[in-house]
Amino acid sequence: MPPRGRIGAVGAAGSPEEWFKSLPPVSKVLITSLVGSTVLVMLGVIDAYNLALLWSPLRHKFEIWRLYTNAVFLGAPSFPFLMNLMIFGQYSIRYEKDAFDTGGGGGSADYAWMLAFGMAVLSGLSLAFFVVPFLSIPLMFMIIYVWSRKVPDVPTSFWGITVQSVYVPWVMVAFNLLTGASAFNPLLGIGVGHLYYFLVDVVPDQFGKDVLTTPAFLTDLFGYGGLNTGVQRFPAPGHAAPPRGFPRPGGGHTWGSGGRPLGTQ
Repeated sequence: MPPRGRIGAVGAAGSPEEWFKSLPPVSKVLITSLVGSTVLVMLGVIDAYNLALLWSPLRHKFEIWRLYTNAVFLGAPSFPFLMNLMIFGQYSIRYEKDAFDTGGGGGSADYAWMLAFGMAVLSGLSLAFFVVPFLSIPLMFMIIYVWSRKVPDVPTSFWGITVQSVYVPWVMVAFNLLTGASAFNPLLGIGVGHLYYFLVDVVPDQFGKDVLTTPAFLTDLFGYGGLNTGVQRFPAPGHAAPPRGFPRPGGGHTWGSGGRPLGTQ
């Protein structure tokens, strides 16, 4: 079910241009990439083959852009494409505004680092074992899962039924199964999302060690807490985790939404 209210209503943004300008920076790049890749393929400017994660071009031609482009291609324009784009954008924006603090203040820098980790692990698994040429759906489910663990108690609406946010990824997987779609890609994303959650929240809490720390260059780029004010970067905290409290990439529909408009929190 699409999000309620105006799609992408962010603050007082009253036009598409104002809405786009109001997006947090990492989500802005992601949404632009998701839309742009589909438009370019639709217009015949590029071939979807050149976006896919394939070992031979990576190894022999050093086409390293595939490590990114495979994760930001949702397929041909269609109703499932629009639904996945809305869900991808919605949860990307939500999580970027309140990310796990791995040294960048819980904002855009930490989110960018999470995406880099997720894309690297997903790509490695795909190249080594699974041969999944497009990883946009696994990446989307990773984002949704990590968000659900960051804010597990947010009421979220599905078809008039409200569940806690911690159950959102599983409701979406169940819907995939009910519609006859494969659960492999969603579960792959959830698995990598749980690995990230374990490393940035469970390990620091249980063992007192920070395993994944946001690099300083990302904090310099995006600012501490996502606010790039141009001032000197704040030092990273000692404890990374905050206290508790075309081709069809991904194989199927992934529906469901929170009770808030896309881009709000």
